[in-house]
Amino acid sequence: MKKKLGLFFFTLIFNQTIFSQQNKIDKNMDAATQKYIEAGTPNENHKKLNTMVGKWKTHISELANPSNKDPQPIATGSAEIKWINEGRFLQITTIGKQMGLPFFSLSLLGYDNLRKKYVSFWSDNSSTTFFYSDGFIDASGAVLTLFGKTDDPVSGAYDRHWKVIWRMINANKLSLEFYDMSNPEIKAFETVFFRE
Repeated sequence: MKKKLGLFFFTLIFNQTIFSQQNKIDKNMDAATQKYIEAGTPNENHKKLNTMVGKWKTHISELANPSNKDPQPIATGSAEIKWINEGRFLQITTIGKQMGLPFFSLSLLGYDNLRKKYVSFWSDNSSTTFFYSDGFIDASGAVLTLFGKTDDPVSGAYDRHWKVIWRMINANKLSLEFYDMSNPEIKAFETVFFRE
């Protein structure tokens, strides 16, 4: 009888200990899961990019000479900007010309909840590398400034610094400016988007 009673209490205590530990694990898992959900959920920072969504006609200006601030004649193109991954990233595709040659680009733009920055990956048909940049939107929510660096084909080093500025001018007009951050800073080209 004593053995049975001892076995009963041992089993009861053992089961309560396991149950208590399992509750702690479940609570920790719930907290961890909640953090993952929060980190992966689009929020008001993503919504600030809604103005960019749509189909656009583009006018591309290029600087013929770094010392000449007057742009070359404008080339035309088109672009489509749409949300992908359930509102987590904008997919931006452009077709046009650059330096008189056909130019195609594909980029992703979104907000990284963990890093608390806007992030962008850019790829085009003039390079075999990705261009990564990150940065912040201003208080008005209309000017997004990103910084990044790329490989320099001339020097062979990963040291060519760029500044990228998106301007949400109004509901029907955007601009995208690229600045080579050499000394001095040079505005390399600008694309103006007009809503179709």
